[in-house]
Amino acid sequence: YIGYTTDCMAVRWRNHKSHIKKGIKSCELASHFAQLSESTHQIDKSSQAVFTSQLSEHIAVVLIESVKPKSGIDIETTLKEREDFWQGALKSTPLFGGINKRSNKSRTRKP
Repeated sequence: YIGYTTDCMAVRWRNHKSHIKKGIKSCELASHFAQLSESTHQIDKSSQAVFTSQLSEHIAVVLIESVKPKSGIDIETTLKEREDFWQGALKSTPLFGGINKRSNKSRTRKP
């Protein structure tokens, strides 16, 4: 899964974990875990420590690029362009077995 954020990475990851735990389908990552929670991703949600530990067996977070604003270009535009680039470069769409469902060219969303 490739996704950009305008928040710090700790906040972004905390939100992902919360949505995965609560089954909130806010993005492709949370939707993936919600859809496969009974089969592929059986994670004990009884306590935050156990949940976090078991979730880390299924997912790793890697920051692949830090983007700086370009002169005269809105940061959101730059972030969407870079996200689209990385989705293509890392083949994170269903065509290649990934979970990013669409490119940014047809998407409008808030990070």
